[in-house]
Amino acid sequence: SYDEIRAHLKDRVADLKADGVKVKVSEYAIDESDGLYIDNIYIPALNEQKNLIVLTTGVHGIEGYIGAVMLDVFFKEIYFQLDMSCTGVLVVANVNPYGMKYMRRYNENNVDLNRNFIEDWESFDLSSNKEYPKVSTFLQPEGKIGNAFWHEVGFYLSLGKEVIASGADTISDALLTGQYEYAEGVYYGGTQDEQSTVYLKNIFSDCLDSE
Repeated sequence: SYDEIRAHLKDRVADLKADGVKVKVSEYAIDESDGLYIDNIYIPALNEQKNLIVLTTGVHGIEGYIGAVMLDVFFKEIYFQLDMSCTGVLVVANVNPYGMKYMRRYNENNVDLNRNFIEDWESFDLSSNKEYPKVSTFLQPEGKIGNAFWHEVGFYLSLGKEVIASGADTISDALLTGQYEYAEGVYYGGTQDEQSTVYLKNIFSDCLDSE
């Protein structure tokens, strides 16, 4: 579970400290009432910091569980091979805690955070995905799912018809480009920075501005 992953991360920090590593930890609340937090681990270089490795997990919420495993691999097999005298490490874990906790790719606002990192929303064209409206009815069907097996059969039949009608490239472009007009649709990028995005942008800005 999400809470178990957070507890495991704290255990990993304890292991690092036991090995003599100076670790700074912090957390950023996305929703305190629901226990949703982004967790940070910062390990500065021992001497002059010339390099900084930044790792993030859980941008697509449910993928954060694999990210936790990858962090274990990093700290067990890679970290101690680094030149720690000049290399620091920053881990920003559980970037989308809502998605992790509730086993979703998207966050609490149905936003795909991967498509939410827009430099300037005022100049950004929210209708930039011209293909999604063409297949939105297929991608956002109305009504109850009903029997899971027959629903899946129906989906693949509908997919075949849609490929014939619209073309595979249209469907692919509609999905992979991300879209910003259908708030209940898939790969929705939002219309403004999400809370996690604001937080990460600030972190990345600080990292890039530091000498």
